[in-house]
Amino acid sequence: MKAQHSQPKILEACDRLEVMRNQEESTYSRSDYLKETKKKSSPDEMIDQSCRRKILNWYFQVVGHYHFHRSTVSMAMAYLDQYLSSGKATHAIKSRKEYRLAAMTALYLAIKLFEQIEMNASVFATMTRNAYSPEEFARMENEMLFALNWRLNGPPALNFIEHFFALFPNVKSRNDEAWETLLNYSRHYAELTLGDYYYAVLKPSTVAICCISTALKQIPTLLRQSGRNIFLKISLISNIDLSSCQIKAGEKRLMRLLQESSPQAESNCLSRRSRPNREKMPSSGDLSPICVSQVEANNDEQIR
Repeated sequence: MKAQHSQPKILEACDRLEVMRNQEESTYSRSDYLKETKKKSSPDEMIDQSCRRKILNWYFQVVGHYHFHRSTVSMAMAYLDQYLSSGKATHAIKSRKEYRLAAMTALYLAIKLFEQIEMNASVFATMTRNAYSPEEFARMENEMLFALNWRLNGPPALNFIEHFFALFPNVKSRNDEAWETLLNYSRHYAELTLGDYYYAVLKPSTVAICCISTALKQIPTLLRQSGRNIFLKISLISNIDLSSCQIKAGEKRLMRLLQESSPQAESNCLSRRSRPNREKMPSSGDLSPICVSQVEANNDEQIR
């Protein structure tokens, strides 16, 4: 009976995965925008990979302060990458000031679409201590929406992870604790990849596979029991070559990232998945702990 009840959910996950795979191949495909822009401009003018890591840290501080969903950060980074890959954002790649504005606007868009409270451009402007005006946020929002053709539902790696796990309801019921640990590690690794530009130009499904594979290595018991079946099913349903060079290279790089990150940071991340507080309404007097104007004031070091 349980198998009968789970079958519709599995079929739905399969259908969604097919759509998501088509989306990442076409509508939401990304380019290596740093490499392409570097050919046409001076490297000194451009943003670099460190800018990404620092804006990501700011994202998580804002999301943590307001008790938003951590998945909102994944969507914000997806919007930023899509915009910078659009061919209409060269000015934001060449100018760090414009990049900051685009990055903050991407988070602003993600909050508007995926959170249940209202946060207007004035709040974001106040976070910057008026380094950017509400009008500048409105201008960038319009630029991003038109550059993306109003397509704001591309699947990030985190969505692929959730749908891959939905293919195995019976496995979960047999080994809840190990399965939940595997899911949490996979989510955490997906967040870790957001700060590395290397993964920004990979397909989100590829990144998701790298995260799940790396997480499985942390749970030897589950790897022995179910690992082979997990990847065989994912490969058959999603038509992903699990032995591809991209996946193998992505796994190796992720392992290096894990070695470089502190164990305490990983522990904190895995334990910070509390439910958002929907009653906390942001206002101009209730600002995030790190003000983006400090990005400007402190040497531009936060995003240099």
